[in-house]
Amino acid sequence: MRPIDLARVHGLSSQAIRSYEERGILPPADRTSGGHRSYGERHRLALAAFRALAPSLGHAASAELVTLAHQGQIDGVLEQIDRGHAELADDRAALDRVARVVDGENLRPVLDLHHTRPLSIGQVARRIGVTAATLRTWETAGILRPTRDPRTGHRLFHADDLRDALLARQLRRGRHPLELIADIVAEVHEHRSHDRLVHALHEWRATLRARGLGLLAGAAALHELINHSPPAAGSTGTP
Repeated sequence: MRPIDLARVHGLSSQAIRSYEERGILPPADRTSGGHRSYGERHRLALAAFRALAPSLGHAASAELVTLAHQGQIDGVLEQIDRGHAELADDRAALDRVARVVDGENLRPVLDLHHTRPLSIGQVARRIGVTAATLRTWETAGILRPTRDPRTGHRLFHADDLRDALLARQLRRGRHPLELIADIVAEVHEHRSHDRLVHALHEWRATLRARGLGLLAGAAALHELINHSPPAAGSTGTP
């Protein structure tokens, strides 16, 4: 088929098809006697796999997966798919933790906050698994409002600050923008309400469901591609 014929199936342009070929997402095109590009079933399957995977894994990881399939690197394909499922599982666990925060009395977090003195920015960063630079970014966005030590000027994080940092980390796992997280935290502080947080969690769950289904569809398309193009000799498939 011509580049435009392959492109139309996915609402793309002929230029996009040529770009995918240059990036290795599509194998090299066949050529007609007149020198024009010609694409076949293998190209169709490769493009279908890439397009199915991209919403779940992103363009770079999806391109790498399809390229590995072209190279017959079956173990590499399976490892990448495993990572995708593991990331989804981690995000789903993070969502469940935030949901438990919402269900708790006065939004009491799952994380133990019963420290006896304020924490430094480095201590908070290590405790919730982010960098100090990330915490400073969240402060700039209005999500965190730590007090300052009057003697040193260093940030001091109390129990509520740690709760807000944990909530921000979990919501960022759901790809929520900083502006929305700042609004949610402010609402919790000012009104002890979590209506917007509940709505954000519903959207997050829907996104995770879509990503999971996309990964399933993409894996199935990859399986078709691999079966259509058996691993080359010397590949790292299953012994």
